[in-house]
Amino acid sequence: MAIPHDLRSRNAASASTSSPHDKTHRAPGPFDAPVRIDADVEHRHASTMDALAQLAVAARVSLPLQGLVHVFELSEVVASIRLEGVPARLVDVFEFETTGHVDDEHGVTMVRNHVKAWSHARRVLADPRDASLASALARAHEQMAPPPGLMGNDPLEADATDVSDESADTSAADSRRFEFQASLAALEDPDAVDTEVASLPLLRVAIAAARIHAMELDPGRRGRLARLVVPLLLDDTEHIEAGFLRPSLALADREAEYRAALEALHNGNGLDEWTRFFLDIMHDAAEASTRVVADLQAILTRDRARLLGHARSTVTVLALLDRLLEYPVVSVPEVAEMLDTTDTTARKAVDLLAALDILRETSGKARNRVYAYHDVIHLLDTASDDHRPTKRRTT
Repeated sequence: MAIPHDLRSRNAASASTSSPHDKTHRAPGPFDAPVRIDADVEHRHASTMDALAQLAVAARVSLPLQGLVHVFELSEVVASIRLEGVPARLVDVFEFETTGHVDDEHGVTMVRNHVKAWSHARRVLADPRDASLASALARAHEQMAPPPGLMGNDPLEADATDVSDESADTSAADSRRFEFQASLAALEDPDAVDTEVASLPLLRVAIAAARIHAMELDPGRRGRLARLVVPLLLDDTEHIEAGFLRPSLALADREAEYRAALEALHNGNGLDEWTRFFLDIMHDAAEASTRVVADLQAILTRDRARLLGHARSTVTVLALLDRLLEYPVVSVPEVAEMLDTTDTTARKAVDLLAALDILRETSGKARNRVYAYHDVIHLLDTASDDHRPTKRRTT
């Protein structure tokens, strides 16, 4: 996936070799103040890149990557949706993936729309015929249900939208869509970021996020679009496992600061403060995810040891345990299909894990029961509380 023009240097070879300390750089977009790159910003950037590198190593060494990225990404999306005031739960999302049914359809639908938008934008950016950030975001918007006031009526929030005059609403939505897409097109400006800013990859992402925040026409959106695009931009940054990074959890820990930053960006200022805040959030998210990766490995090792010493343990039970990190909510038919075995064998494996309190039944039903790897779900759904990163000193 190519990094969009607004996020890469026009001529990397022309980078100045002098220290950028205390220099200011005019960022593109509706901002009154330039970006100030000083020793503090360089220190935060270097520290954050180091934390991200540690996360990449931990993820590659400790856990099976295939499939597990999806679990972390769902956790990030749930946290992002919660920032909008929707009481989404990770276990409900997994239960829906397993059974196709869930009690809280609103929260799960919001999460699924966000994931669809994410996937769609990634496909657009990966297409050499249309590797455009503006195009990816505009098309992703059609998949992600936005709050009313930007891209037309949100079918998930119809009760909060006045649809008494459909023609007026349609005209206003078309006008907003045109203005929004014109703003996105500005992100393709090849002169958008100078070389010294472009040499700091996270700063480039921070500025792109700031511009997207600023162009959101309705402050009630609460930063959803930028939270969608940041992982897309990080995907192309070397040594970063973007799929394991969950910045929305870190934002939730500092929500008051985040809201103030969004308001400032929406009003066309606060870019200098935003870049520092963004770097701190990325650092906190990387540090927290590194700890979660270690704890997931510890949970798996502990439970495997319990099964190896159990008289009723079988190869099927151990195989199921190994798949539960990727599929932490399962049903007996799903286990049978997953392990290519009979329903009877699958049920025996599930029953043993339930007897050891590794799996817990969550549906409360007598039939078509659903089981969750509760320690893993709890860890992923409460990581911002249980894995608060240590505070860093700034220069």
